[in-house]
Amino acid sequence: MPESVSMDAVKAKRIRRNAADAKRIILDAAERLVSRAGPGGLRLQDVAAEIGLTHPVILHHFGSREGLMRALNERVLNELRQRLLNILQTSSKEAPDILERMLESVFTVFRGGLAQRLVWLGAAEMTPGNAPAALFHDFVNVIHEQRLRLLPGSPAAADTRMLVYLVATAAIGDAVLGADLLGEAEPARAERARGVFRAWLSRLLQGHLAASCEPP
Repeated sequence: MPESVSMDAVKAKRIRRNAADAKRIILDAAERLVSRAGPGGLRLQDVAAEIGLTHPVILHHFGSREGLMRALNERVLNELRQRLLNILQTSSKEAPDILERMLESVFTVFRGGLAQRLVWLGAAEMTPGNAPAALFHDFVNVIHEQRLRLLPGSPAAADTRMLVYLVATAAIGDAVLGADLLGEAEPARAERARGVFRAWLSRLLQGHLAASCEPP
């Protein structure tokens, strides 16, 4: 087959994607690469090669490697936000396990690579406007709205922010240091210790939430 015919065939098979589809495909590829090499091993050239695009196309959609990492984290946080909303909306305020289910979801997501990416991104970007914590603002607002809906009284938004901060830092510590902090090296024992910690944290939060509902 002549080379010109072969090239025409290749061009005919090219698929034009809209921006949303292109970003999704790029993020999927980035997530696969980060899971294999870690955040520091993410290279835009490798992402492009993984999906048959060019380096400039990745830059066009995300601006930089840090921009791609921020978008990847934001997608995971949005998925976590929706997962927690589903738990809140399908559970009554009397459900005894609602906090444990929420904590399990949060800790699972952070242990899936989010914590390491946030730590890497925080070290890579020193300007406050790009701090990873900016990704949590909407998340805090959503949790506070649900807290007002499910619990009596009017807890302060600052209190909700502190609760989210506590859970996020605990989840990051668990994902990054986990078993070392708990003093358990054997995997099965470490998992049990992590479960015990989540249950302890759930009781701590439950006590605080109950106290905040009591009249002064």
